[in-house]
Amino acid sequence: MTKFFQKLCFFSLILASGLLFRVTTIAASGNYTITNYDVTANIQKDGSADISQAVTYTFKNGQTNAVYLNQPIMDGATTTIPSVVVQQDGKSYQLSQRDDGSNDTYSVINNENGLRIKVYHQISDATATFYYTYHLSQGITNYTDTAALNWQVIGDQWNTPLNNVHIRLKFADGKISPLQAWANSDAKTKVTVNQPKGRVTIAAKQLPAKTSLEFLTTFPTSATVNNTLVSKQNYQNQAKNTVQSWKDQAQAKAHQKAQANFFQPLITLLIGLVFAFAWLIFLWRHPESRQPWPEANPPHSYDLPALPPFIAQAVYSDNVPDNNALGAYLLELAIKKKIAIQPVDRKKDDYQLTLLDESLTNTDVVTDLLFNVVGDGQKVTLEQLRKYGASRRGEKQMSYVFEEWQAGVLTAAKAHKYVNSKSARTLAWNSILALISVIFLVAAIFLGNSQTFLLTSLAILALLVQAGVFAYYYRHHSPYTPRGVEAITHLRAFRHTLRDLDKIDMKKHGDIDYWAEVLPYSIAFGYNKRTIKAFKTNFSEEELANHLGASYQAFFTAPVGFGDRFTASFSKAVDAYNANKKRQETHY
Repeated sequence: MTKFFQKLCFFSLILASGLLFRVTTIAASGNYTITNYDVTANIQKDGSADISQAVTYTFKNGQTNAVYLNQPIMDGATTTIPSVVVQQDGKSYQLSQRDDGSNDTYSVINNENGLRIKVYHQISDATATFYYTYHLSQGITNYTDTAALNWQVIGDQWNTPLNNVHIRLKFADGKISPLQAWANSDAKTKVTVNQPKGRVTIAAKQLPAKTSLEFLTTFPTSATVNNTLVSKQNYQNQAKNTVQSWKDQAQAKAHQKAQANFFQPLITLLIGLVFAFAWLIFLWRHPESRQPWPEANPPHSYDLPALPPFIAQAVYSDNVPDNNALGAYLLELAIKKKIAIQPVDRKKDDYQLTLLDESLTNTDVVTDLLFNVVGDGQKVTLEQLRKYGASRRGEKQMSYVFEEWQAGVLTAAKAHKYVNSKSARTLAWNSILALISVIFLVAAIFLGNSQTFLLTSLAILALLVQAGVFAYYYRHHSPYTPRGVEAITHLRAFRHTLRDLDKIDMKKHGDIDYWAEVLPYSIAFGYNKRTIKAFKTNFSEEELANHLGASYQAFFTAPVGFGDRFTASFSKAVDAYNANKKRQETHY
């Protein structure tokens, strides 16, 4: 898979995921859930009510310091200062009213929107129930023909769903007849009226966030005979009109929801089909010759790659070479007798690089940095390199040199023409259009319901057909050239050999001079330590010392080899510079 192809596919995935997010609804909540929400109103003869509320929270993901209760009240109604108790882990905490925000206190604000209570109670990853009790006056009106309580008992200011909601009304006289009650909410509610006991219960399994609940109850004026809030008007017809209005609103919302349930998957399906047809048209207008992919799991190969190890890594990954490739590059220079590498301090795992070919620093940015900038022109140690990279100036210079070297290696790798740029772009755009179409088709399936069975079936059929066509196309159209297929297959086979080197009898497949040439590749492909172990298992120290020379010194005479030590020294400075650069870009 080419670098260009990877980037475009990633971009298409982000784009399509964003589009899908716009046609789906995801419930979100804070660092708590509300598992129970109970309100009990004991109605008194004077039309007032003793209110008790219990809200159970389950807190998670860190400490919470405060919670709010936003309680709507009727126009003209008043409440006493509430009492607040928190029950947690079998213990009860009686909170005091204060405005300083200290723990286990609460503050109260009465405004035009009702009663607002802020409770300060530090809690972390636990369950607690908050109890509020207060007296409500002037909430019930005695009309000529009936008494009524119309209350939006739960407002739309909750940012998280309320589970197991129960609203209970209890009349002091017990038996009330006639007693009627209705509820109005976007959530599904159940209203239970018990006239013999004078009870009304409104229950909802869940109230979604930002969803209110309002109820209307009518009963004889004798139940609140001492009520001072009296009206000389009749109210029965108005109550019927209010309830009918609620029903009309509910029907209108149900109709809108039914339309949305039909048109949303329909529009989503149509968008998916549009992208599917656009993809098919693109396929028809951009025919590409069939080209197989490199073999995924080829057998071991003992033939050295035709490419140098650092270029081989860039070709294999279709990306800029990393720090391992840089270590392999320097070791190859040592094998070619252009530099010498030898340990100088085994306790610190320090190595010295000595310049043997004077012309090297005039043509190579890495060796110019190492010998002419960090070193004395002839030699340099990794400890010197580490200290140089610890400075701000050194970080910047090493990062610049490394990026320049990477760009040069990637250019050299692409010169081998292992990727067909036209095929790669065609495959990438094919993938983008197909992926976006798939996202919308899947969204249409999930958005569908029993009313859109035909649409859902069509989306599934289109998805299966498209997946089959794309799988066939993808399997037979790789972005590689025939030369690239051969090169990548061989590199995979050779890399598998390095991976399994500890299981191979090395002497059966080559002499020690051959395996010496393998060493830089082991660094480039990240199998440095495994290769060292295999060498020590298959060859004696005398053989290694006599045949490997400088390579033996660099690899086998210290607990940490040169490859690991050099890449660690260099990458630390480069990573530090890139991190600082990123922080500055974010800041500005």
